[in-house]
Amino acid sequence: MVKFFLIILLTLPFAVASQTYRFTNYSLVDGLSQSEVHDIIEDSRGNLWFATRGGGINQFNGKRFKPFTSFDGLPHNNIQCIYEHKDLLWIGTDDGVSVFDGLKFKNYHYGDSTKPLVVGYINLTEQGDLLFGTTKGILKLNNDQLLPVNENLKFDYLNFLTKDGNNKLWIGISNRLYQLESEKTQHVQTSGLGPQKYSCDVFLPDGSHVVACYGGQLFVGKNNRFKPLLRDYPFHNKLYNDLYVDSDQNLWIGTHNSGLYKLNLKDSSLTHLTIEDGLANNHIESIYEDSWGNIWIGTGGGGISKYHKVAFSVLNEQSGLPGDWIYSCLTRRSGEIMVGAGAEGVTIMTDSTIENFRTLNGFISAKIRLMFEDSRNRVWLAPEGQGLWVYDSVFRKVYSDVPAIEFDHIKSITEDRDGFIWVCEGGKGLLKLDYSDSTHDVTSVNHFSTRNGLPRDYIFALHTDKVNRIWFGTKNTGCGYILDEQITHFTTRDGMASNAVSMIREDDDGYIWVAGGDGITRIKAFVEKPELKKFGHSDGLVGIPIYQIEVDPNGYLWVGTSNGVTRFTRNNGELSNPKHYGYNEGFIGLETNTNAVAASSRHHLDDRVYFGTGSGLMIYEGDEEAQQAKTPNLSLTQIKLFYQPLSKFKPEVIGAWYNMTNDIKLNHDENNLSFEFFGVNQSNPDNVEYSWILDGFESEWTPPSQLTNATYSNLPPGKYTFKVKCRSIDGTWSSVVSSKQFTIQAPPPPPPPFYQQTWFIVTVIGLSLFILTLIGAIWYTRLKRERERIKLERNLIELEQKALRLQMNPHFIFNALNSIQSLISSQDTKKARYQLAKFSKLMRQILDNSRSQMISLDDEMETLFNYLSIEKFSSGNQFDFDIHAEEDLDPESIAVPPMMIQPFTENAIIHGMKYIEHKGHIDVHFSRKGKLIECKIDDNGCGRKKAAEIKSQKEHSHKSAALIVTQERLSILHGDSSEKGLEIIDKYDDDLKAAGTTVLIRFPYSEII
Repeated sequence: MVKFFLIILLTLPFAVASQTYRFTNYSLVDGLSQSEVHDIIEDSRGNLWFATRGGGINQFNGKRFKPFTSFDGLPHNNIQCIYEHKDLLWIGTDDGVSVFDGLKFKNYHYGDSTKPLVVGYINLTEQGDLLFGTTKGILKLNNDQLLPVNENLKFDYLNFLTKDGNNKLWIGISNRLYQLESEKTQHVQTSGLGPQKYSCDVFLPDGSHVVACYGGQLFVGKNNRFKPLLRDYPFHNKLYNDLYVDSDQNLWIGTHNSGLYKLNLKDSSLTHLTIEDGLANNHIESIYEDSWGNIWIGTGGGGISKYHKVAFSVLNEQSGLPGDWIYSCLTRRSGEIMVGAGAEGVTIMTDSTIENFRTLNGFISAKIRLMFEDSRNRVWLAPEGQGLWVYDSVFRKVYSDVPAIEFDHIKSITEDRDGFIWVCEGGKGLLKLDYSDSTHDVTSVNHFSTRNGLPRDYIFALHTDKVNRIWFGTKNTGCGYILDEQITHFTTRDGMASNAVSMIREDDDGYIWVAGGDGITRIKAFVEKPELKKFGHSDGLVGIPIYQIEVDPNGYLWVGTSNGVTRFTRNNGELSNPKHYGYNEGFIGLETNTNAVAASSRHHLDDRVYFGTGSGLMIYEGDEEAQQAKTPNLSLTQIKLFYQPLSKFKPEVIGAWYNMTNDIKLNHDENNLSFEFFGVNQSNPDNVEYSWILDGFESEWTPPSQLTNATYSNLPPGKYTFKVKCRSIDGTWSSVVSSKQFTIQAPPPPPPPFYQQTWFIVTVIGLSLFILTLIGAIWYTRLKRERERIKLERNLIELEQKALRLQMNPHFIFNALNSIQSLISSQDTKKARYQLAKFSKLMRQILDNSRSQMISLDDEMETLFNYLSIEKFSSGNQFDFDIHAEEDLDPESIAVPPMMIQPFTENAIIHGMKYIEHKGHIDVHFSRKGKLIECKIDDNGCGRKKAAEIKSQKEHSHKSAALIVTQERLSILHGDSSEKGLEIIDKYDDDLKAAGTTVLIRFPYSEII
């Protein structure tokens, strides 16, 4: 096979250099109030402050922006510069100077306030006085007034106000330099500077002065003798907005529209950075280095860019790989790195080259899911769906698909101490191969499956340990090993973190590490009885599921998940110091791929570890701990009383930046306090933990957490001091920040017993008399009402008893019994028994109903039916009758007074039915009328007039007494209601002759309880 070099990657050494950088950009969507940033500083609390054009100032604690504008007290939202002095922020605006103490703004103006004072620069003199470079000259603050420093120094625009290494202030006005000393301004004579106006300047660590001109040139000089800076570099014809020197002696040059230059002052190397490198905008306004070593770039329209160190570099398609998706990788003994990237075969990398093997080289263009180097330096390759291939690095040849292999989707490969190759495919068990180097053939194959004792045929991971045991990991039945064809098996019942296994590794201390599911398992394997221990989220592992595990030669264990990688320090089987690497640390791929992880070869020891992801090959470059050694800047950001700022209630106890005065005294009921705090870590803001204690209330510090507030409710009286500390999760604790001491005072002494005071005694006596009088009045009223109620109930009972005595006319009983006797005499015994049974049932119903004040409407209708049936029989079927209720009534649930209807039906029979020639009819109908039940008794008898005539001839005292009693019962039932309980209506035909009578009986609606 002819070796074919696809590409010589000349930039690869830079890509995998010992330290890499990248840009992180912040814009309006991240909370920045405006996208043009004129100035940047870091305050003593670690917060960054950004001066914007129209958006005021922005505080940034690494996680959130907090804007301050004219609504908060700034005199103008166009900010030119910010300076910190004596724990105060001094702000130069387009309308004067403003000073901010963390709580409020105080503003200063000069001269005629109708003409705005633009403050472009602020700096400190050698004597410690603040000077302000403005459009009205150099001003200083004296007795709360802005005063000119030098009346003779007039200018319309100031180019810079800079301090050199000797604390001398330099002033750039147009194309002239001045030096300010003891408030005396002296013009400096220079040579070598062009005639163009100056734009910005900076002093280098060696004392050199770099000056940028509007004409597009940079000059550097000492002792006021200047020359062009690096003639051979492309610094001509550019407009420069800012110059800055960082702690690594890099000169940063911000241009108007050509991006950013970084000039290394040690080796004169130059790096040009633009939007193509990730910079937010090529228009640079300001540059600043924070105390973590991050370089912040304020742009003119693109927001802010942070240029920062990251632990990982990235190789992807842009770097020369065939694709971004990395399926497998291998670090060889020779030092080569082999990568399966995209669907383009194998890529072999050295420090200076990338060589791709694919169809052009006689290999196949396929996804290489797995690579393994055996003891003979052969590399076994498993293309997806293409069986097993072998790469011979001696002859630089890839041999075609290995014969006798029936597996197409190989999941893992290992080699035992006897030189046999073991391969597995999910669902098909294991193969043990003997491979010939001379013929490139498999000479023997042994197949292991569930028939040989494997717990499952779904094998996904293999490893050979130092005593020649073949370890296997399954899809969902744990892991185990094969020794002398004997199988030992472990599951979650034995202590494994998960039964799903993705990878297996072995360290030098005699431990097997198994990854999969949502945890990792450590197996102390080289003992008589293996010991298992699991590690998970509570041990510092971040992200699930777990795809990768790797043991590097530097004592670390790496775990790759769907959310980056976590690194542990290994120490004799124990894991400590977990450190998670995600997007902020440069691990931009985030989700890792199984079998795509490899540490540097022991034969070429370095710190690199390679991780395959869907976004390229992530390369850990080594120890970046120096950047993380700085502990977060911790401060109290707010103190609240009952969830409101303490300054709202006690402004006198809160100083600048929410510092409490010493020994604050709070009332006994001011005992609900909240403390808010924040540890600024501009390099890794999500990697900060806190612990706190309230001395005087608790005796132990809280466990580390990422909460940034603590609340204490119902604190008892006493002296307290709130203390808090913080750390980066993998770093050391900061010094303790204290809230100072505060005291919750005891409640005031109680007043004399109230029961001994005159007002109380008089009040009690008066109140007692009033209560006794009120009780007497209530008792008398209730007694009177009770008597009236008893009287009414007695009257009702008497009326009911009268009704019971009057309800059955003796003539009815006599006639009914005579009629039954006549049936017996005529030997119609069947009919006689029927009528006698009906009569006896009626008598039982009357007696049963008489025991209750209310019965169901259904019972009343049944009693009425039996009564009218017997009357009809006794009268020789002289009349018919109907008894019915409206459909919306439920007779079984409605309560009615007993024996209320029967007297009126009896009256209709006696006085209405006997003296008519036609057949009589009585209709009884029940309906609901609002809150009343109405019974309508309608007959077609002779009418009341004729009945009255008959009554005058025959006395019927029973009937009249029954009607009177019924009317009285209805009157009691209705009480004071205006509703008519009884209404009798005469009926007439078209000829005005009597056609019968209608009786309407109404009583209150109630339901059966």
